[in-house]
Amino acid sequence: MMRSLFNMTGRSPDQHHRASTPLELFFDLVFVVAVASAAAQLHHGFIANHALEASISFIMVFFAIWWAWMGFTWFASAFDVDDAPYRILVFVQMFGSLVIASGVPDVFEEHSLKRITIGYSIMRLGLVGLWLRTYYSQPVNSHLRTNALRNVIGILLCQIGWLSLLALPYTPIWVFFIMVALELSVPVWAQSAGRTPWHPEHIAERYSLLTLIVLGESVLSLSLALQATESFSDISLQRGLFMLAGLAILFCLWWLYFNEPVHDLLKENKNIAFAWGYGHYVIFFSAAAVGAALAATVDILDGKASLNDTLLGLILTIPLAFYLLGLWYCHEQHRMQTPQQKMAYPIAAILLLLSSVLPQTMLWCTVILIGLLIWRVRLNHKTVVSNSHIV
Repeated sequence: MMRSLFNMTGRSPDQHHRASTPLELFFDLVFVVAVASAAAQLHHGFIANHALEASISFIMVFFAIWWAWMGFTWFASAFDVDDAPYRILVFVQMFGSLVIASGVPDVFEEHSLKRITIGYSIMRLGLVGLWLRTYYSQPVNSHLRTNALRNVIGILLCQIGWLSLLALPYTPIWVFFIMVALELSVPVWAQSAGRTPWHPEHIAERYSLLTLIVLGESVLSLSLALQATESFSDISLQRGLFMLAGLAILFCLWWLYFNEPVHDLLKENKNIAFAWGYGHYVIFFSAAAVGAALAATVDILDGKASLNDTLLGLILTIPLAFYLLGLWYCHEQHRMQTPQQKMAYPIAAILLLLSSVLPQTMLWCTVILIGLLIWRVRLNHKTVVSNSHIV
């Protein structure tokens, strides 16, 4: 029994056809609740003309959601034994995710981090249990044992820090970001003792699935525009164009992310893992923010809210621009061959921001993203043709 409890040997990073497990997929579904709650609160902040304040709260909340997901995902890629103790500790983390989701409105409405901090700490302590199993299952002089111990120490110290902040009347924003920096530094410190055997294809799939989940939340926002009409004959030209442009934007975001296999980058150069993994925070939160912007636009179309045209444009173009910059940082800067090619995504991001002051901003965003997508697909085709000629 004791041997089984501490049996957490690393999985092979070269395993063929390594896919997400049913437990990991269930884990992601629980996170859908937290992501949806955060996006909904951002949406309400937009239509209440508190865009800046709501955006700051959203960034803080989304960090808790994303970082808790990150910790489990990378651990599972290296040490998923899928036995009963493992599943129970994952259940603890899933419960913590639900507590986080329940505390999201408190952050936006009362600026209280109490409930979300408790949920976050529950998740992180569940992860500590997994790292402790790993520590006791490794040989005494193993680098994985040192790595596991550093994760346990680092995570526990950070949780002491977070929980200590609950004693303050409020958490200053600069203190929050110091704690974020400390959290981000724990894996760097732990991995310096030796890399865990994470699987490139598995990690790429896990990130791809979360991207799809977040984009799915944005698709839900579009469906609200259709639900507000009793029949297809009631759909106005403006609403129809909004739905078409919105779906085209989301389709472009999906295509640009999945244009080429992601795992190839991680296979070719595992040293980019930290930058790649951390950089996805921008991709995830910006995709969710796009959904909040679309939901706000639906409210305006329905006459439930009103916003300045420029502000309405900015709440859409800013997350779209960040999404492109996130893609550029994580993927495209490693794939592009020339300086001109490397500048395509940043230039498109700038054009999106400039379109905020133009009438029909959403249509301009659609044109810009479709143009970038056409360029990217053609570039990919030319690369394939060139490589085939070389062969």
